[in-house]
Amino acid sequence: MKYQIKKLNINNHSIFEENKIKGRSYFIPYTKKEELLQQNALSERFNSDLVNVLSGEWDFKYYEKISRLPSNFDTQTVNFDKIKVPSTWQRTGYQSPCYINTRYEFPMTLPNVPEEMSVGVYSKKFTVNNADSHPVITFLGVCSSLTLYVNGKYVGYSEGSHNSAEFNLDGFVSQGENELLAIVSRWCNGTYLECQDMFRENGIFRDVYITENPSTYIFDYTVKTAKKANGYALTVDVESVGVFDEATTITAELIKDGETVAKLTKAALSKTNLDFGVLDVKLWNAEAPEVYDLVISLEKDGCALEYIREGIGFKTVKIVGEKFFFNDKLIKFKGVNHHDTHETTGFVMLGEDLLKDITLMKQFNVNAVRTSHYPPDPTFIRLCDEYGLYVIDEADIETHGTQVNLDLKFTGTPNIISNDKAWLPHYKDRVSRLYNRDKNHVSITMWSLGNESGGWKNHDECYSMLKKVTDIPVHYEGAIRTPRGSYDVISEMYQYPEPMRKIGEHKNLHTYKNKPYFLCEYCHAMGVGPGSLEDYWQIIYAYDNLTGGCIWEWADHSVYDKDAKYKYTYGGDHGEKYHDDNFCVDGLFYPDRTPHTGAYEMKAVYRPVRCTLINDNKYSFRNTNAFINADNYDVKYVLLKNGTEVESGKIKLEIPAGETKEIEINHAATDKSADWHINFVYTNKNGYEIATEQITLNEVIAEPQKVSGEIKCENKKDKLAVVFNGGKAVFSNNTGELISYTSDGKEFITRGFVPNIYRAYLDNDRNIVKRWEKEGYNTVSAALRLKSFNVKDSKVEVKCEGMLKNGAKNLFESEIKYTIYPDGKIRIKAELERKGFVFGSIDIPRFGLNVHFDKSLNNVTYFGLGEKENLPDFDAQSTVGVFSAKVNDMNVDYIRPQDNGNHGRVRFAKFLDENGKGVEIRCDKKYFSFSAHNHSQQTLEKAKHLEDIKDDGIISVNIDGFMRGTGSNSCGPDVQTPYKIKFKKELEFSFWLIPVK
Repeated sequence: MKYQIKKLNINNHSIFEENKIKGRSYFIPYTKKEELLQQNALSERFNSDLVNVLSGEWDFKYYEKISRLPSNFDTQTVNFDKIKVPSTWQRTGYQSPCYINTRYEFPMTLPNVPEEMSVGVYSKKFTVNNADSHPVITFLGVCSSLTLYVNGKYVGYSEGSHNSAEFNLDGFVSQGENELLAIVSRWCNGTYLECQDMFRENGIFRDVYITENPSTYIFDYTVKTAKKANGYALTVDVESVGVFDEATTITAELIKDGETVAKLTKAALSKTNLDFGVLDVKLWNAEAPEVYDLVISLEKDGCALEYIREGIGFKTVKIVGEKFFFNDKLIKFKGVNHHDTHETTGFVMLGEDLLKDITLMKQFNVNAVRTSHYPPDPTFIRLCDEYGLYVIDEADIETHGTQVNLDLKFTGTPNIISNDKAWLPHYKDRVSRLYNRDKNHVSITMWSLGNESGGWKNHDECYSMLKKVTDIPVHYEGAIRTPRGSYDVISEMYQYPEPMRKIGEHKNLHTYKNKPYFLCEYCHAMGVGPGSLEDYWQIIYAYDNLTGGCIWEWADHSVYDKDAKYKYTYGGDHGEKYHDDNFCVDGLFYPDRTPHTGAYEMKAVYRPVRCTLINDNKYSFRNTNAFINADNYDVKYVLLKNGTEVESGKIKLEIPAGETKEIEINHAATDKSADWHINFVYTNKNGYEIATEQITLNEVIAEPQKVSGEIKCENKKDKLAVVFNGGKAVFSNNTGELISYTSDGKEFITRGFVPNIYRAYLDNDRNIVKRWEKEGYNTVSAALRLKSFNVKDSKVEVKCEGMLKNGAKNLFESEIKYTIYPDGKIRIKAELERKGFVFGSIDIPRFGLNVHFDKSLNNVTYFGLGEKENLPDFDAQSTVGVFSAKVNDMNVDYIRPQDNGNHGRVRFAKFLDENGKGVEIRCDKKYFSFSAHNHSQQTLEKAKHLEDIKDDGIISVNIDGFMRGTGSNSCGPDVQTPYKIKFKKELEFSFWLIPVK
């Protein structure tokens, strides 16, 4: 079939749509009610007898340059490839993946995009069964523009990648086989509004379907509920198309659990109002999502033409002063930001992918999701209704690239588009289509006017437009940096915890007053972290005006290829000239939705029940839910003595939502001579663990027993040997290093204890690491010497000292003092003194000693925080206990390698061979942290991908007396002061090295 290609509109700023149907609700009609009610949110789209889903194999022709697209296009003569729809070019081999964050992929020349670009031509044959039908074609997602032809004729044009694009095909199709041609451009004017932090992809990336509407059909409907004194009012406004007479009726039936709650029939008009009056209904909330089926049917002459089902709920969202209420309850958003991202298909997320994410959110105690930064597939919103998530539904507007050019130089024009009224029709189109598609969903708790687009004049117009049709609050974070300040809530990103406390206390009133405060992004979950999540929530719970927030972000963006050198790749791995490295690998979950440690941290902090110790056996439990009783959970307590379970039992929590209750548990008495902890394990009625919380009852550090006996020194040339009962410790007379430590005939050490202040930088260190490197911390070397040794009181003291240097520059002075006892125990004391201290000097990543143990000591048992890795500001996911692991299992495999696997608050860590021989590291005066790997820190530092890490044939153990937290400064706040290592003069810590026979 031949097509005269219409001049593309991609650089015509006045045209962002032609012949598109106005925005309306998403729904799938059926002709049989029974078949409709058998469907769920995932199946409904695909099983209707009125809907033909065209997803599958299509013909496809890719042109690297749009200039090569023929003006006269003949589908009979073109040599098409085959492509799967939905898909994107970057995940099917037509273009290389490109990750870029705050920039456009081309120089900014508003409002135009480059004349030359790639373009894809899609062709698909489809069948129309009913010659009298009124077919509508729906594209749920196309990036960046769509020009549509059918049977040789131009149909229309669309921009707005994540909004539905619908076209009426009346007059374009005939009964039987038809052909469509869709031209998709890489960029268009609308691309300036789609500068989101993500891999940039193109193509038809969501489902396409044709609905064969009957001669008279329902076009749209609006469901409104309103709280009344004795229940909830329900009205349904239905908009229909066709011919109406007295024999045409519309029926709306409200169904709950298969039973009809209410039913109403009226004569159908082009606009029909069905008023149910006031109903006695169950209310919806994210904790107990009560969803009703609303079935709307259109009948003519007693025959049903179509049935439509919408899951609806009853709610009231209102803001009173600075408090955010849902159904008259003060709620807190325990939220995440969710991008559409899949490890192999990119933008393409099928229903089962969306369901997997929502199921995980519920399992990890999330109650809110922001659809960053565009409307998701409508199936996602339906699943949020069903499973219970508060949704902050976001318009497909982000103009971040106006602030920085391709060379990352600030342009100073963040407001250039949002304050230009020439763009206002584009803004209003995207916001109105967001609203009209999702307006009936009970889970929508806030509307969002987009993300990081400066402000504010076009947003003001969009806000006014929304407030005329909805009572749901409107949020837009970018307003906080404009004279506008805020809309219905004060929104902000990455505020530090302590300023939030001032906001809660009303001590920072200039910007933050008279409205609820919402963190639409916080705690950047990149790599190891995020840190201080618990600090945030201690403050959020303390103040009613703080509503919570959404962690950035749900899942890592990465490209997976099982056959490639690197299985997971990020920015710069695909030949991109401009990219933002691994900044896209910033999720709580890996791309395949395996949880990062950060996901478990979130799960613990977002737990619904919180406990504090009152005294002895009495505990205070707080139900942080807003709606459901704590008796929805089963609670088991486990009493631990010295990290080992000595008692367990079950307790019953009957605590109304939002309340606190004291409970006395008749567990064994504790004493001051041992470590005592109690764990509370919360599970749902299906046995799934919601959270584990630990309360410390008593902590004690006991000095190890020392056995008296003979000990002696043998000083020969370059070695000093200290001989004890059953073994010896050998030091280098030149460096002071402990070069050998044997007991019972076995060598334990391959490299002795070396002072260490650096770590293979974390993603959250990315902003401070340049300063560390400038100071030379990353290339520091220890230049120590043996200073003295002496035998005294049946023990030997060996002291070595020297400098930590960067080349010729002395950075720190260090001293290590070894005290060896007759039974082979060694007390090791390490000191670090800053040289040339200047006020304001930066903190260091860590201070500890690194040692290499013999590789046979692969079995680790430790008493401290585990099993999951942790840091001082990142430990809610861990409990104190006794844990065991193999060294090669203690590495945490981040896509961009970094220091990992740390365990804090450690009492002891034993490294043993298969026969039980080895060494124990035991705390002295205070706890230490440790990590163990089969590779060196230098190997880890050089690695850019997991596959770069090689087994160095060692067991490298870091024993740290001081460890910096992680924070979330990859994008958010730096490590909070209590978790930094700031010192003016000196640090010191000590521990014991003990042979295990």
